[in-house]
Amino acid sequence: MQDERVDHTDVKKWLYRGMKLSARIENLNASKLRAMARATKATPTISKARGTSGINTEKVASIPSIMEDCDAKIKAAQSDYDKAMAEIESVIYTIENQNVLTVFLCRYVDFMPWHEIAIYMNFSVDHVRGKLHRRGLREIKTEILKREHRQNT
Repeated sequence: MQDERVDHTDVKKWLYRGMKLSARIENLNASKLRAMARATKATPTISKARGTSGINTEKVASIPSIMEDCDAKIKAAQSDYDKAMAEIESVIYTIENQNVLTVFLCRYVDFMPWHEIAIYMNFSVDHVRGKLHRRGLREIKTEILKREHRQNT
């Protein structure tokens, strides 16, 4: 029983890759927006010293490179996300039971919380998260192992 839980934990980690990558993309987009906000706030101020504008030109000059760096990171993360989600979805669609399939699509593709899945499916949270989810984890584990075996041969 304990070994089964460890295996299910690994399967859940494998399935949650998409959610983690999605959060990373959101964080990178937020960083880019902060850089853009700093760029638009960089207006010159009147300084008491003659010939100076009171603006930190080095800081302003670095903003475009920060934004380019964010764009490159977003593009790479988006590529990783697309690959991971394609793999996750292809494995999820091997689930035969419609209720179990719905649970996994809602949770690991649409990132819905358990209570919303239960409401959507008109089941209790315990049934969705317990019986249906455990059944799906067993099927997903089997499919992942099959695919790994095919790659190794």
